Amino acid sequence: MFELDRKTIMMDAGTALFTSKGSFGTVLGQARAEMGEYGKVYRKEELPPDNLPIGIEPFDLLLDHSSAWRTRYISCLVEDAGDTDVTSSEGEPIRRYAVSFKQGDRSTPFRNVCHLVAALIPFILSLVFSLGGWGILFSAVIAVFIVYAWMVPGKRGVAVCNKIKVNLEKGIQTNLVP
Repeated sequence: MFELDRKTIMMDAGTALFTSKGSFGTVLGQARAEMGEYGKVYRKEELPPDNLPIGIEPFDLLLDHSSAWRTRYISCLVEDAGDTDVTSSEGEPIRRYAVSFKQGDRSTPFRNVCHLVAALIPFILSLVFSLGGWGILFSAVIAVFIVYAWMVPGKRGVAVCNKIKVNLEKGIQTNLVP
């Protein structure tokens, strides 16, 4: 069974509003196909409801594009935003849809251990080679930068969300609206 990291906190990553002559299912399928380019996509029904990340609800789709270095999730909610009072050349009503994204990013234990070791190496070297006060001060500065890099959330999740939004807007507007 697929296990989600419950400690990953999901945050808002933006919304795309567009028009389409396609049905709700068509738009949801196109969102799933677009998200599928970046990793494994799960429908809400495929996931255990008691094992979801914090702040993920409500959602229709969940993209898992994690690596050994970071746990990354992107959730997607497709909503019908009503009619546009315009019809297509075939006489079908053109509807508005909103696609909202949330993304979550968390370091894996492997990444935590690597950064902890990297932060301690300068101190160990300064003690081994007896570098004195300046060596310890320099080691502290290096350790602060390493800890900062450890704590900063990744930018890849937001970049992937933006790519999905742009591609989804372009795809739906060029493929579905006359």
